[in-house]
Amino acid sequence: MFLQEITPDTSFYMLLGYAVFAILGAGYVISLLARSRKLRREAETIARIQVEDSEQSLS
Repeated sequence: MFLQEITPDTSFYMLLGYAVFAILGAGYVISLLARSRKLRREAETIARIQVEDSEQSLS
């Protein structure tokens, strides 16, 4: 009797899980790109400030 039971269809939950992981992965990649851009801008600002400070110390 137990062997004749059909296996439940869980393909919807599998697709839903893949969708959740895809959304989380995309959000993480977007977050990394935003952080990278912000770090690059901060590094440029620090370099510009260092150049300005060295020019002022020479004057």
